[in-house]
Amino acid sequence: MTKLKFCRFMDYEDGKIARMETESGIPVNIFADDGSDFGISEGTECSLKVWGMCSDIEIYESEDEFYDSVDTFAAEALIPCGTFSIDPDDKDFRQSPDVIVTGKVLEIEENKEALPDEPNWFFKVETVDMILNLFAVYEGTIEIGNTICGTAWLYADIV
Repeated sequence: MTKLKFCRFMDYEDGKIARMETESGIPVNIFADDGSDFGISEGTECSLKVWGMCSDIEIYESEDEFYDSVDTFAAEALIPCGTFSIDPDDKDFRQSPDVIVTGKVLEIEENKEALPDEPNWFFKVETVDMILNLFAVYEGTIEIGNTICGTAWLYADIV
């Protein structure tokens, strides 16, 4: 479970996204699943199981291998790319529940019977202020202790 502070709901495509804040104040958007409490008050502390569909993933055997290959991120990083536009003049920017995430793999489960376009991996990742439960289509092996880097579309029941 991840502890987050609820800020507000915003309209998003076929539903709503919740603006949340991590314990250290990182703002993050999470798509609000149907089981969400849409009457929740601003400032409410929530313990959430946060899920995500992960893509563009890279797997590193260890934190050391990650640092040897990547010099732009920490081994645990959470960048809420769907929360703010890179270009402040971008009038077409729409907020989304997308994040760039790096972190340590805590648990894994492979679905060897998944169809080619279905997620064949589930993995739990520890990152800055959050534990994320991620699904991905990945052609390779993921092991506990690996460091992962990728993008994720986050969702949860906001209660």
